[in-house]
Amino acid sequence: MFIPRLSPLAAPFLLVTAGLVQADEPFVEMEIPAAFAQAEEDGKVVVLFFHEAAERSSVRMLTQTFGNEDVRKWLATNAVSLLIPPSNGKALTRFQVNTFPYTVILDGSGKVLHRIDGDVDAPDFLLDSQTALLALGGSVKPSGANEDSAIAWLAYANYLFANEPAKADECSRTYFFCLDKGEGLMAGFRERYFEFILERLSYLKQRSEAGLEGLFSRRQDLRGRISAGTASEREAYEYVRYNYWLRDQHLTVELFQELGQFDTPGHDACRRVLLFQELRRMVDNRLYEDVLTMIPMPQEHISGRFAEYNKQLETGQFDIQVRAKIIDDAVSLYECLLDTGKGKDAWDLLNLTATEVPTGRTYFSFMERAERLGQLALAHEIVDKGIETVKKEKGILMLTRAKAKIGKTSELPDDPFGEFHKKRAGGGEGDGGDGK
Repeated sequence: MFIPRLSPLAAPFLLVTAGLVQADEPFVEMEIPAAFAQAEEDGKVVVLFFHEAAERSSVRMLTQTFGNEDVRKWLATNAVSLLIPPSNGKALTRFQVNTFPYTVILDGSGKVLHRIDGDVDAPDFLLDSQTALLALGGSVKPSGANEDSAIAWLAYANYLFANEPAKADECSRTYFFCLDKGEGLMAGFRERYFEFILERLSYLKQRSEAGLEGLFSRRQDLRGRISAGTASEREAYEYVRYNYWLRDQHLTVELFQELGQFDTPGHDACRRVLLFQELRRMVDNRLYEDVLTMIPMPQEHISGRFAEYNKQLETGQFDIQVRAKIIDDAVSLYECLLDTGKGKDAWDLLNLTATEVPTGRTYFSFMERAERLGQLALAHEIVDKGIETVKKEKGILMLTRAKAKIGKTSELPDDPFGEFHKKRAGGGEGDGGDGK
């Protein structure tokens, strides 16, 4: 199955003071306005790294990405680099940062050249930094030695996006050139910048006819190949992302259902990609049987994903968003099992997930699904189990508050004897009919 690349703990080497951060090179202790002035004078860029000292991804990027020798050399030569803590609310607001880690690269005048959302490794950081550096001279359309540089074309598109609103169509066409030709000019370019370019084009479509037409036509081409059974798993993934940025996620669900009528390896592979990318949405549309047909053993599926994540955790090559996605998928599969009469399997899946991540948020998520199906007695039991299991006071408080609200917003009646579930389970004694 195609899974797109998502982007070791060590003691943070930071001393956070009121508004200032002291750290080893390549970061300097300087106020932000002074950093801009210094960059303007030296012809450098400004790198602002927003971090949370206790957050794993931030620590990993500090110790591994910024600890990389090539990255440190690049920053020392080309940038004035500052560490910005969460306490600097003014900077968070000014540079529109609401998650950590987050990197903003700017020129000396304060114009944003590039943004990096989340944790990236050293090679990707250097690619992004190169893009930002080229953007300093990006007002000139690539020619000569730069004509065959995907990064130069991307930098030119970024310049038009930030500085030439009247040239929205040219900007869109340049981004599409990067999307269509970039991989041929630089290996790995499409995977690295596909999401970034789609995001930019989604903004441009409001004022660019070329941008809107280009997005629609490319998405339609992808759908045609998927329907014909000739698309790759990567193309199926890209179709999902086009729908996301065009705010047409319902089309992913429609295509998933359409592909169910085919029985070829090509159709099945693409259908699986659509399912795993939009599992929550499939479940929201009550496609329980379809989901369980493609994932017939949810416990093994979720257990395998946790095992893989834990291996990554041991090596330090992890992404906390991966764990969140596993939990979200487990909760969706739980709803499928619960509604289709597999109560014992549902309860086992809950226990498996809560053992791996015993937090208030985990139990709360399962409780919500039980409540949504009208299983209010079960929802209470999940919350009680969570209150007994969770260690942190914040999680216990969350569950205590949730318990008081169970059933107050439900559209279905309470079912304390599990009759709703027993009908689906066929009254099987081994299943209990109550989700356990």
